[in-house]
Amino acid sequence: MGASAVAYGSARIQANTSLAAEVIGILLGKLKGEQDLSKLTNDEMKDIHAYIKNKYGITVSGVTAKNKIKDLNEDQIKQLNIGKLVLP
Repeated sequence: MGASAVAYGSARIQANTSLAAEVIGILLGKLKGEQDLSKLTNDEMKDIHAYIKNKYGITVSGVTAKNKIKDLNEDQIKQLNIGKLVLP
């Protein structure tokens, strides 16, 4: 994903990054270095997704994102990227 420095420093990016880091930590802790992440089967990954959802309440697949800037024009997007436009 690419974004401006302003966007990377904003709360909307930090929350996603924090959640991703938490899930990665859970995943690595669960694997305990005993299995190569790249060798997980689809069924094993589904089991891990279910474990993360049941134990931690985190849904990692099947989530539809909302495009919060779809109605902004090009100038508004430029203003947003330099920190001069704040979305509610």
